[in-house]
Amino acid sequence: MKRIFLIVCCLISIHFCHGQEYDNFSDDNLTIQSEYLGDSIELKLHLPFTHKTASEQVKYPLFIILDSQHETVYPQILRSLDLLMNESQVPEMLMVGIPFNIRNRRYLTSNQKKDGETISGIEKTENFISNELIPLMQKQYQSSDYILVAGHSRTGFLVNYLLYSNKEVFDVAIALSGFYDNEPLGFENMKSFFTNPANLPIYSAYYFTAGTSLEEQTYLKECKAMESVLQSSKTAVKWQFIEQSNANHMTNYWLSVPMIFIDHFAPYNYILNEWFEKDSNGVTFEKPSQLLKRKLELAEEKLSCKLNPSLTQLFSLASLYAGKEGGLEEAIKIIKFGKAYYPNCEDIDATLSDFYSRLGDKEQAAYWEEQYKKHLQNKEK
Repeated sequence: MKRIFLIVCCLISIHFCHGQEYDNFSDDNLTIQSEYLGDSIELKLHLPFTHKTASEQVKYPLFIILDSQHETVYPQILRSLDLLMNESQVPEMLMVGIPFNIRNRRYLTSNQKKDGETISGIEKTENFISNELIPLMQKQYQSSDYILVAGHSRTGFLVNYLLYSNKEVFDVAIALSGFYDNEPLGFENMKSFFTNPANLPIYSAYYFTAGTSLEEQTYLKECKAMESVLQSSKTAVKWQFIEQSNANHMTNYWLSVPMIFIDHFAPYNYILNEWFEKDSNGVTFEKPSQLLKRKLELAEEKLSCKLNPSLTQLFSLASLYAGKEGGLEEAIKIIKFGKAYYPNCEDIDATLSDFYSRLGDKEQAAYWEEQYKKHLQNKEK
């Protein structure tokens, strides 16, 4: 069983690592001519590894990462998520990084208006994200309507504002070293928002963090005040405040994101976690392919998010059953369950060919071997 699993992992790794910095998603640029910003903006675009092989039914959660211009912190966040996706701690996501340069960062996160204009910089940013970026991702890149957004410091304030002003759009809001008491938001407005039952629970979760170093004291003070509001209210929203001991301002940004994602997507991680734990204790599962489908549905219900099986889940479970006596048929069903999601994945074809060969079905083994070759040829064109 271990040998099969290692072979499959090696096959995946070969394709993952070819020609890109990250294993589980691309590292591309996307330029948008924005009507709302009145200028073009170059974004970072990270498409999931399975994106090119996915069927139309596959929709990916969209994670919008603010402050992508930071040359050390932004890649650190991506590397953390790369590991989490590879281990099925979190689902594959479509990710977009939005830069805020030294010229426009304050303007695009403030109530400031330029001469002759009727809307402020922060309203322009809101309109760009809600009315241009998200619809484009949904139309052209298979984004689902499950939207996560994270920002730090001034863009952490922006996250709070986006949640307050456009609560129907964002499912998970992550404000890191953020603050509230600034125009056009204000601490009391945010307090009223959280304590008004009519506003909640529109979205899935609100996370906010601050470090305890000297440079974090201003942010820590406001965050702890908001924590007290949430603790004393009857809000139905899922929320969590994390106080990062000794973290400084920039450290708090990249340190917080993986912790939050591990917590938020725990139902997805536990699909494999619980399965292998019970299997090691001698529990036998009937119809594992149907069980995997049901476990995904249960995770979807807990997260209110459409989820796809990961290749790690599919190949790990298939290798588990292929190594059991009489388990090859179940392994094939698991892989074919994944085939419906990723019909053009050559690794799935190669695995099916191997399993049918071991089963003694030469006709099916030859068929899937041919499919594997066709997908490789199409990929090379």
